[in-house]
Formats: sequence, C-alpha cells, structure tokens
Amino acid sequence: MGLFAWGADFPSAGAFFLPVLSCRSFHEAPTSTDNLAEYCDPRLDKLASKAQAAQLTNPATARRLWAQVDRIVTNQAPWVPILNESLAGFVSSRVGNFQESPGYAYMLDQMWVR
Repeated sequence: MGLFAWGADFPSAGAFFLPVLSCRSFHEAPTSTDNLAEYCDPRLDKLASKAQAAQLTNPATARRLWAQVDRIVTNQAPWVPILNESLAGFVSSRVGNFQESPGYAYMLDQMWVR
C-alpha cells in the first residue's frame, strides 16, 4: 500500500491504462515507478490492444472496449483512489477571458486585465 499520482500527457483512455496498469508496463520496467500495483492481466491487455487499434478506424467500438477495460480494472481494484484534486480559480472582475485547461490549470497567457 502506498500513495501514487498519475496524470496522462494526452486525454485518451490508452494514456491512462497502458503506461501504468498493463503487463508491458510491469514486465518491461519492473523497477520503474509506473506500475507500482504490479498489476498484470493478459486478457485485459488483449482487450486494451483491440481498443487501441479501433481508436482511429472505429471510435464507437473503441469507446465500448475502453469502457469494458475500465469496468474490469475498477472491479479488480489494483488502485483505490483516495482523492481527486480540483482547482478553484478566483479572479477580479477586471480580469477577462479567464480559462482553465485540464492539463495545465490556468491559462495565464489567455487572460487580460482591464
């Protein structure tokens, strides 16, 4: 048991599952901090590979397959989330074009001050 945080560099299902919960992420780098759960389910990896392959040609099928992957991993619980951070932005009424990005928090270069 321990604490670990993960944030994908691209918002896709594969970017969350493959680097940290696939057999490849465990066996290729067993001393890495990527797969701390030491989780490996070859059947699930096959399903994830199908989902990844369908991503460009059949997005609806890919979403259905990724949902199955998510359900299986959630039920097996190699990770148990204890928190989900969120940010709250407070700005003056003089600030315009305030925007947030899921990956980079506040987009300072897009704001202006009157």
